[in-house]
Amino acid sequence: ELAALRNLSVKSQHADADTLPNLDVIRARSRHLIMNAPIAGGAVNTVVTNVVGVGFRMSPQADGVSLAALAGVSREQVKAFEAAAEREWRLFCRAEHCDVAGQMGFAAVQELAFRAVLGSGDCFVAIVQAPPGRPIDFALQLIEADRVSNPQFKMDGDLLAGGVEYIAGGRPVAYHVSEIDRVNSMKTNWRRMPSTAPDGTPRMLHLIHRDRIGQSRGVPYLAPVMAALADLDRYTQAEITAAVLNASIAILGESP
Repeated sequence: ELAALRNLSVKSQHADADTLPNLDVIRARSRHLIMNAPIAGGAVNTVVTNVVGVGFRMSPQADGVSLAALAGVSREQVKAFEAAAEREWRLFCRAEHCDVAGQMGFAAVQELAFRAVLGSGDCFVAIVQAPPGRPIDFALQLIEADRVSNPQFKMDGDLLAGGVEYIAGGRPVAYHVSEIDRVNSMKTNWRRMPSTAPDGTPRMLHLIHRDRIGQSRGVPYLAPVMAALADLDRYTQAEITAAVLNASIAILGESP
C-alpha cells in the first residue's frame, strides 16, 4: 500500500449516495467561483463558446430515393418539403416562438442550458404548451437544477432520488419540480411533471453528463478542481494586492 493512501479512508457507495447528499453545497460553490473567480468563469465561457458556438443549424435532407420508390414522391415534392421544413425551423428559432417566456431565441436557449449544465451539473427542459396566438403550439421552458428535488424533502430511495421518479428497472418516468421564492430561495409547491406524454412523445429533457452508472443527478463541471481554483484565486488576489501596495510606497533620498 502506498504511504500517501494510508490515511485515505473511503468506502464504496452507490453513485447517488456519493453525490446527492452534498450536491446543493457543490452547486453553490461552483456558481460562486464562476461568478467571482476569473479563471473559473473564463474556463466555463471557453467551453460554452467552443461547444455551442452559434447553435444548431438545420439542413433538411429527405431520402428522395426511398420516397420515390415507396410513395411515388417526385424530386420537386422532396425539395418543396425540405424548404418548408427549414422555414418552420427558422420560425420556431425566433425568441417570440421558441422560449415560453418569449425572451430567448433557440441559440440563446442552447447556450444558457449548456452553461447551466456546466455550472450546476444538469438542467431540465420542459416542452410545454405555447401561449395563445403563437403559430407553433409548443415552446421550451428551462428549469434550473435546484428546482428539481424530492417533494416535501423526502429521503432518497430506489424509486425517488434527487427529484427523479423511477419505475422498477430504473427508467425515469417523472420529475418533481418545485417553485422557489425569489427572496429566500425556499422550495414550495412541488409539481410532478411526466417525462413523456401518453403517446410517448418527450415532455421533459434531462440534460446531464453522467460519470457513473445509476447516477440520478449531474455534478458541476468544476467540482473536481474547485479547491485548487479557490486557492489559486486567493493567491492571485494576494499577489495583485502586494503589487499595488509596493507601487504605492514612495522612497525619498536626501543628499549631503
